[in-house]
Amino acid sequence: MRGPLLIDQCEQLIAESLGNMCFAEIVATMTVSALRHPELYPRVDAFLRRFIEDEDPERVLICGYAMLVLLTSENLLELQREVGWQHYQQLYKDLPSGHRYYFERAEDAPDNLLMTIATYADNNYHTDLDAMWHLFACLPWLAKAEVHEIYLPAALIKPSDHLESAIRMLTGSSAVYGPGAPVRAELKPGRNALCSCGSGQKYKQCCLQVEA
Repeated sequence: MRGPLLIDQCEQLIAESLGNMCFAEIVATMTVSALRHPELYPRVDAFLRRFIEDEDPERVLICGYAMLVLLTSENLLELQREVGWQHYQQLYKDLPSGHRYYFERAEDAPDNLLMTIATYADNNYHTDLDAMWHLFACLPWLAKAEVHEIYLPAALIKPSDHLESAIRMLTGSSAVYGPGAPVRAELKPGRNALCSCGSGQKYKQCCLQVEA
């Protein structure tokens, strides 16, 4: 079973020197594992309680989020649907009444649609620990959802959404992980030098011909 192995990997990562945003993402992963595999709950709970007494208040907050999610997962599912309906009304208020995804009442809207809308309602959790609660609150549904259910239908995605979402995600990732190391152009051998591929032939008689 992947669950225990994933927990092992998460604990190994925690042992490394990581920023608190990375710590939060790992704790979220462990929380999902406990939601999917109830037999892992005692192990994850013990891990979280270990950090509840940590000197870092942000890590205490993150683990508190996770513990609250594990204790109130069913209530959070109901809350997420309500949040999804609120955001649906704001985002899609201009849909024509004949549109496939036009709904006048919350009870008429599919659960997965409202859950997905709620999940994407706040993408600032990469850089904002207060917004991180929004991500944790959605974990009970994300733990059960099929892959195709966590994406908005194409009919509800505006062209600008793609760019805006990409910029938010990239900006957040850059803040968490820092800028990547510059990539240096690979030096190519001279035409008459031995080819770097190890063939023993001259570069001009080997890979240079392929590149040309």
